[in-house]
Amino acid sequence: MKKHVEGAASKKELAQLAEQTRSFALNSELQDLYQKVVPPVTVMEEVGRSVQESVGALTEVVGRFDVQLCLKANKQELLAVDNKFRLFVKKDVFEPF
Repeated sequence: MKKHVEGAASKKELAQLAEQTRSFALNSELQDLYQKVVPPVTVMEEVGRSVQESVGALTEVVGRFDVQLCLKANKQELLAVDNKFRLFVKKDVFEPF
């Protein structure tokens, strides 16, 4: 009996063991958590990709719009210069482009 008593755990060791086992979760709890977390994360990844594609398309559209505005502004400036130039040059000398 003395051997059994010597091999038994002390109260301090049992308290430490109890404290350590409180920090562990059951496998079923982890599976439940996985089922609750992974699907929303997957959905958000898809939403993120969709937003990224939309931003890329929008950036391209804005770039094209900017180019068109710059070209139109340059045409307007050329027409304004042309109109001012016509005031100072005789019509028979000036050939518009």
